Amino acid sequence: MSSTTATVGSAVVLDGDALEAYRSRPRQLARWLLESRDTLREKYRELKVESKRLKVRVNDVVKSRDEWKSRAHLADEQGLSAKAEVERLTAQLEQLTNGAPKKTVPFQAVR
Repeated sequence: MSSTTATVGSAVVLDGDALEAYRSRPRQLARWLLESRDTLREKYRELKVESKRLKVRVNDVVKSRDEWKSRAHLADEQGLSAKAEVERLTAQLEQLTNGAPKKTVPFQAVR
């Protein structure tokens, strides 16, 4: 008995004689293929759920990072404005103390 093969796309199609060379029964092969398909589908579903979970987590982390970044910028601005206010008040104090005459304690003679 001769066996012939034909190529369809990337799959190899065997005629009936070539199938006899395999020892597994077609029903067993079908069952195995169905189980394999179901296993792959379940694996894909789990990966899809995991992917979705990770995307949500990334979005949460990005949102949190942006909030902390805005808080840090606000704190920097407040720190700079406070520093400028301190410098302004220090300069004003120096101006007031330099322009005012110094108080002197009058000398009293000892009798």
